[in-house]
Amino acid sequence: MFTRARRHTTSATAAGLALLTAAALLTGLAPGAATAAGPAADATDSAAAAHGRAEAASAEHRRNSYAIVATADDLVVPAMARPGPATFAVSTTDATAGQVGLVRLRRPDALEDFRTGLRKSFSDDRAESVRGAALLSASAELLGGGLTKPGHPVTFTQLLRPGSYLVIEYKDFQNTELPVGEERIRTLTVSGSPAGRPPGPRAVVASYDRPGAGARYLTPRTLRAGEPLLFFNALDQVNEAAFYKLYPGKTEEDVHRFFVGVDNHDWSVPPPFPLGSVGTPPVSPGRSVIVQVPFTPGEYALVTWVADVRDGHKLAAKGTHTVVTVE
Repeated sequence: MFTRARRHTTSATAAGLALLTAAALLTGLAPGAATAAGPAADATDSAAAAHGRAEAASAEHRRNSYAIVATADDLVVPAMARPGPATFAVSTTDATAGQVGLVRLRRPDALEDFRTGLRKSFSDDRAESVRGAALLSASAELLGGGLTKPGHPVTFTQLLRPGSYLVIEYKDFQNTELPVGEERIRTLTVSGSPAGRPPGPRAVVASYDRPGAGARYLTPRTLRAGEPLLFFNALDQVNEAAFYKLYPGKTEEDVHRFFVGVDNHDWSVPPPFPLGSVGTPPVSPGRSVIVQVPFTPGEYALVTWVADVRDGHKLAAKGTHTVVTVE
């Protein structure tokens, strides 16, 4: 049997959550100073409207908030952002896209190692996956992003430093039919004076190593629809937070059974939820990201598709999953 951590809140767990919250906030994603917004446009006059659009773009830049759109064959991202807490509204128009991630290379010449490592980390060959994960960790820092699907936009906030970042479509790296080098990778340049103010997270979701059990999620008993949450990765490897709304009557045992099948390359076990998640793609160890997810009330499975970097088995097949209630 697999107990639901959210149903068994102890003083130790509460203390652990408090410590994880403090550690997550120390990454820099604590609310900062507000910045001014620009004036509205006057849509009755074309010149004024053009001026208004320019002012709106300027205001967006001052707020450090931007839009990212993934389509079937493109990934539209801003060319520049300002240092500080930057917020990105991620949406997609196609079910084959919309797993958008923010990445910072550990060295300028690491792009090819990053591309190769990420592709290999998705391999069904466990030894290949382990080698890919090691190369990925050595070449890049993963900073979360938005897991979205058509009609379900996700907003994420990450603390940016001056320099160069990558915005990627994760699904391209999972597509074995897509030639290497054709993955959607866009450059985001961060420069200028600091700006932005992150939304105040109303909940913290953490992935951590539970002694004797392995990687697990620590979550509140309930999450509230529309409220931002902070995902903090306290593991020693990358991990993600993918939410799927469960079919009526499905339980955490069904979730576990499904991922055991996936780990054994057996897709005959029906998923207990519609495929297509919302949340954040992988975050490197010790890092956090604030996400606003388009939840609706109900029961959600919180899962990961990431493999264990030690043996290549899916973390979820080892119990890295839970069920949360959204109100």
